Amino acid sequence: IGAASAHDVTARGTNTAYIIAKTGIIIYTKSLAKELIADKITANVVSPGIAENSFEYDDDWQDAMPNLPAKRPASLSEIVHAACFFISPDSDYITGQVVEVSGAWSL
Repeated sequence: IGAASAHDVTARGTNTAYIIAKTGIIIYTKSLAKELIADKITANVVSPGIAENSFEYDDDWQDAMPNLPAKRPASLSEIVHAACFFISPDSDYITGQVVEVSGAWSL
């Protein structure tokens, strides 16, 4: 399971290296998914948006909350639940996918 960021879907003109790294994780994971599926190994990505207790959740993000569709950050347990789904048998046929846990932030 790769960890990316919902930030990686938007060009912001800041944190370019971070965005490239997270986007690289997505492409790397998709390539792994295709390479490993014959061995019944899956590879997926969880891509959180703003989360409680994250390094991003500061005064600037507090000001942005009213503009977020969900009107709140993700809880850490919501992000963990997405990752747990990928390690469960329920996702055995799901591979090469990115699940955003962002409350519709990137839509």
